[in-house]
Amino acid sequence: AAASDVYKRQDTLVQLMEWGLRDHLVIAHDVCRKPHLTSHGGKGYAHIIESIVPRMRKRGFSEEDITTILVRNPARVLTFD
Repeated sequence: AAASDVYKRQDTLVQLMEWGLRDHLVIAHDVCRKPHLTSHGGKGYAHIIESIVPRMRKRGFSEEDITTILVRNPARVLTFD
């Protein structure tokens, strides 16, 4: 994705947070083909942790926000009862 796309996505996250929807946000990154792997020039499995999280911190997301979006919300959403 182009840098401007990354900023647009973060703008959207910021807006959703301002609307009080933090507890409903989950972000994901697809790695489903060989070219997506770092060994083949892709962003790899660590893309969100290595690239997106630092941008979120720079943008002003708190550690609580990041943990909620990346850990708590997916744990809740992916629990099948």
